[in-house]
Amino acid sequence: MGVRATSNAPSEPPAQTQKLRSGTATLSIRLAANSIVQMAGVVVASTIGFATFVVVARALGPSIYGDITAANVFLYIPTVLAEVGLSILVVREISADQDSTEAVMGGSLPLRALIGVVTVATALLVALVLPFTHRTKIAIAAGSPGALFTIMTLSVQPVLQARLKMHWAVTANVVGRVSTLALTIIALAAGFGYVAVMTAAVLGLGITFALSVVFVRKLIRIRLRLDFALWRRLVGPALFLAVAVGAGDVTGRADTILISLLKSSRDVGLYGAAYKFLDVSTLLASAVGISLFPVFSRLFTRDSARARVALQKSLDVVLAIAPPLVAVAVFLAPQLIRYSAGTDFRDSVPVLQLLAPSLLVVFIQAPLIRFSIAAGVYRTLAGIMLSMLLANIVLNLLLIPPYGIRAAAIVNVGTELLGLALQLVFFARKLAFRPNLSYVPAVGIASGALALNLLLLGSIPIAAAAAGIIVYTAVLFVLPGAVRELAAGIAATANARADKT
Repeated sequence: MGVRATSNAPSEPPAQTQKLRSGTATLSIRLAANSIVQMAGVVVASTIGFATFVVVARALGPSIYGDITAANVFLYIPTVLAEVGLSILVVREISADQDSTEAVMGGSLPLRALIGVVTVATALLVALVLPFTHRTKIAIAAGSPGALFTIMTLSVQPVLQARLKMHWAVTANVVGRVSTLALTIIALAAGFGYVAVMTAAVLGLGITFALSVVFVRKLIRIRLRLDFALWRRLVGPALFLAVAVGAGDVTGRADTILISLLKSSRDVGLYGAAYKFLDVSTLLASAVGISLFPVFSRLFTRDSARARVALQKSLDVVLAIAPPLVAVAVFLAPQLIRYSAGTDFRDSVPVLQLLAPSLLVVFIQAPLIRFSIAAGVYRTLAGIMLSMLLANIVLNLLLIPPYGIRAAAIVNVGTELLGLALQLVFFARKLAFRPNLSYVPAVGIASGALALNLLLLGSIPIAAAAAGIIVYTAVLFVLPGAVRELAAGIAATANARADKT
């Protein structure tokens, strides 16, 4: 899906137009490179995390895995609340003025630590009151230090994000994931049980935080100080942003928490196993959004027209990425569940198939949300995300008791569609963007070729999926549009650098 910017500004002179296009092409290549690095890191980290999931699910079974899933999802909430949008605001500030990086980071980190400790401690007390299973409560207590490590990791990484040095963040994450996997295998082999599994995750998160600090210190000096003026400047706008980002993140987790309160631990485990594949794919969308945000922030302070062009191109690209993921998740759901979690989780298959279409919406929303934040429209974004969260909670409370986890999957997709519809209306009315379907035919033709491969080779599903993705990619490289243009730009840049050397 493309986006056409509408503006009442006068036409640019030819020389300025050419300069704008040249600058946009260079920017697109930089964004692509940074996103590709992150996506590669996401693939590696997700593969390691997925291996951890396989080991834990097979060793502990649906019920115990369900209790661990409920604990991890619950602990995700304080990490979101403790953010209160501060990481995004810090990135926005230091992207617009890189000279302020050390001052902003040194003044913001004590605030982040204070908020993190208070939020995690409060969440732990709340967990003891809620009607979770005994096993879930113990897992929450054991995993709570990991939530604090995650908060502090998010507090230092804005420097890497703003400087487009996310390969260091990727490295820290991968090393932490490898540590978690190794410690988990050791714990289960020794028969230590689910508490040791949670402890292994905490230690892995601690390693990620420590490495992130080391990498950030290669770029700036970290001098902690109490800067109450900075705190006031950040916390004010952060409140609306906290609602926006927090509500959006919690919406994707509310269903699991409600299932854990309304259904059995086995149901939580089955839903968690299906949702694991959604989590992995969503990380790819987040990688794109993380790369785009500092650039959107800089462009809004200098050249809003280029920001809109960058948004259009990013929407075209994410639209091209999502269909193969949806198709593979639906088509290979039986194989994905059987070869990962095992036959005990076979009832997760229809849940995964119902959840899969939401990936398309998640990918399209990723650049839209980052663009909205860069534009500073926190209140509207907060309203949209809060509407999604309330709709999700109400529908799940009504439908989960009688219809179970399949209903939760359908509600998840419906909630994402609601959010996308509200964002598109807002963009058309307030941000001078109107939906344009110019790239849809190309993606539709490629998707048709992918579907045809799945039908013709259905008896050998894994081979069918692999062949379908190859054909899908080839079609998009041949047809005019964002993917072909991006590939040509990257090739031209590579050739230019090769000539220089």
